[in-house]
Amino acid sequence: MSFMETKRDDYLQKGKNIFIVGLLVMLISRAVGAYSLLPSTIDSVLFSILAIFGSIVLLADFITRVLKKNRWTYDILLLLFIVIMCISSLINMKYGLFGNIKFIVWQALYFFVVYDNGISRDRNKTDQLLSIVSGTLIVIWTSLVIVSLGMFLTQYNYSVQLTRVNPLRIGMLEGRLFGVFSDPNYGSVMCVVTIFLSLYYIFSKKYSNKWLLTGIYFSIFLNISYIILSGSRNGLITLLATTFVFVFFSMYQYQLNKKMNLLLNIFLSILSGVAVMALVFGAAQLIKIGWSYFPQFFEKKQTGTAPGRVNLTRPDVAESTDVSNLRFTIWKSAVEIFQSSWLFGTSPKNMIAYAQDVLPNTYIAQRNFSVHNAYLNTLASTGILGGLTFVAFIVSKAVRVIGFLFKPITNLLNTRMIYCICGVFALAFSGFFHNEMILVNISGAFLFWFLLGEVIGKLKESDGMNQ
Repeated sequence: MSFMETKRDDYLQKGKNIFIVGLLVMLISRAVGAYSLLPSTIDSVLFSILAIFGSIVLLADFITRVLKKNRWTYDILLLLFIVIMCISSLINMKYGLFGNIKFIVWQALYFFVVYDNGISRDRNKTDQLLSIVSGTLIVIWTSLVIVSLGMFLTQYNYSVQLTRVNPLRIGMLEGRLFGVFSDPNYGSVMCVVTIFLSLYYIFSKKYSNKWLLTGIYFSIFLNISYIILSGSRNGLITLLATTFVFVFFSMYQYQLNKKMNLLLNIFLSILSGVAVMALVFGAAQLIKIGWSYFPQFFEKKQTGTAPGRVNLTRPDVAESTDVSNLRFTIWKSAVEIFQSSWLFGTSPKNMIAYAQDVLPNTYIAQRNFSVHNAYLNTLASTGILGGLTFVAFIVSKAVRVIGFLFKPITNLLNTRMIYCICGVFALAFSGFFHNEMILVNISGAFLFWFLLGEVIGKLKESDGMNQ
């Protein structure tokens, strides 16, 4: 490779890094509820600039790959999914086209810049970008959690109806802690990702600075506290499920290195996963009880007022007989919409408009609700062709990751691999309850594609070393 080609590749990689870090910071900002109070023009301008910059980077990367045929790493299933999105948008263009064009551009940037960067980047260089993204997330998200917990202690609350279905809620409302986040469910799932990326600093044994480790332990405790106080069942279930995955494979690898019988190894790994999951659940309940006593010390005391605990019961859950909190109803409505347009779907941006036109009696059409399930949303939005393409991609990567985890691995906990895998799993798992991974431009989707790219890139590197 010539000097000029090397410089060009360096500039291109710097462009990708700037786009990726800039996008992460902007998406975290968008997750803050108060951000919605800014004029929408500001958000549109900022993300438009970011999209234009990312598109230039993607175009330059595409041209480079055309010139260097041996560097073609774009996933064929993701390319096919973009094509299906385009066809779906054209078929449903009477409901709107510009919104879908923006969706397609952003999805292409997630696929071919954010995700593909982890695969195409020179793996021999220090993995600086992953450290920057991980560190940025831990610091900023934990800072937002600290502010949120401060709102809990002071029982601060603010609510205002904006031009959308749900009002903007900040602080402590309806028996749950929204905090600074616009949606406590998204906020709590991001806390789960933050927790497992933080565990790397503890278990890798590469960091001995006591102040850093104290900060990490404190960060983990605070993020768990937010998950509990947010009242997000999705966040709690995702935390428990991801804990099981982490403990299971950590124990499995430890016993595999001890040459333990395979069946006994799996049994003990399952037992360990369940036991730690139960301990986390029990600790979470104790943390919840403990926090409930503190706000009384921050209240302005009135004569005759007896100290007591804060009520952390969610009225919408306690007073409802629907265990799914309307999710089953919404999912049923999504299936009805899919059945009416099963081949290419309604297009990502036009589901509600399509439902109100074709199926006005469905729940989604009447309530303007999102699907609250990434997989069903993809199926209804892009049809059976898009749904199967996306599932085929997810399953192929899952099989590869699982195969890797069941093979002997030296010092699994010493690299970021298992922690990235847990982050991907947390977001993929929570996708069953929210639109967390695809067809959305949020911090959860960003981290899903970024961390998955890092994982698959590392697996490709290990495959090359074993050949």
